[in-house]
Amino acid sequence: MKKTIPTLSIFFYVLAVVFLLFACFHFIESYRTVSAVLESSQSTGIEFSDILGLYISQVGPYVAYSSLLYGMGYVIAKLNEPTTIDSEKEIEEASFVGLEEDTLVEDVTEEAKDDKEEEINNNDEESA
Repeated sequence: MKKTIPTLSIFFYVLAVVFLLFACFHFIESYRTVSAVLESSQSTGIEFSDILGLYISQVGPYVAYSSLLYGMGYVIAKLNEPTTIDSEKEIEEASFVGLEEDTLVEDVTEEAKDDKEEEINNNDEESA
């Protein structure tokens, strides 16, 4: 069985790559800006926090958008995956082939009686 990726997921993956490219572009432009300011005579008033703030404000949003878009594509791909049953026990539990309704009703009734008896016994022990 060939695994296919939904078209919407591919769309989100492509947008994530585009936003990563924008982030790279703004990172390079921020580097050029900081280099130009440090080489000029105006470098006396610039601090590390200013440089860090410039990088975060220029690159941060694009990285965040890219991460969110990738995550949305991943979630959509996971939601569209077919579910598979691996073990034979799960297959037996999932299918009631060969069982009649009376058998199922009797099993449920017996379990309810057992649960009620346990509840009564627990109440008696607590009150004693």
